[in-house]
Amino acid sequence: MSCASVGPTIRIETPEPAEDFVVVCKWVKEGLLNMDGGKMLSDKKVFITESGKEMDCGISIWGGEGGASILHPLYTEMQGEEINGIIVVRPKTKLEILDEQKEKFEAGYWEKYKNPGAEYARNIVGCGFPHQYFDYYNKVKKISVEHFKQLYHEPMLACLKRTFAITKKYDPQIGKQLPDAEEWMRRMWESDKWSEYK
Repeated sequence: MSCASVGPTIRIETPEPAEDFVVVCKWVKEGLLNMDGGKMLSDKKVFITESGKEMDCGISIWGGEGGASILHPLYTEMQGEEINGIIVVRPKTKLEILDEQKEKFEAGYWEKYKNPGAEYARNIVGCGFPHQYFDYYNKVKKISVEHFKQLYHEPMLACLKRTFAITKKYDPQIGKQLPDAEEWMRRMWESDKWSEYK
């Protein structure tokens, strides 16, 4: 146990109660014969938590420097700050990020590009489930399509309506390939991909 390493304790704070945060605790250390200064993953643990609760990553017997990444359908920007030994994370909703990106666009943030509108459209936040979200979630808890549809359909639809409108207006080459947001959501909930988690 001499090389064991303690991971962080995390608390996610949101204005309204939120569940289904996937926390991937990771430990990394210098690799053998690693000449470029990079680090190798030595251990990984996955947890599901909700806002307002302290979640302890625990101990890795393999050692290394502990950290974590957090995934959620509606929240993003998961950087935290250490307060009294706990990593406190105050994420933003994807709708908040869309508001910020709109302000940046209107203030000329993308003006240096040949087509500022298209650059804006290509950089807007995504509204779907994060990459590998369900792969991680499924390691801890059985996935219920009904659960996710009940909690996330409306806010994800609201997000998609905004992003699709931006894309269709400012990047019509991509925008003309998009269905309407309701159709996109219908296809997602009816996708065969859900059967992979049964």
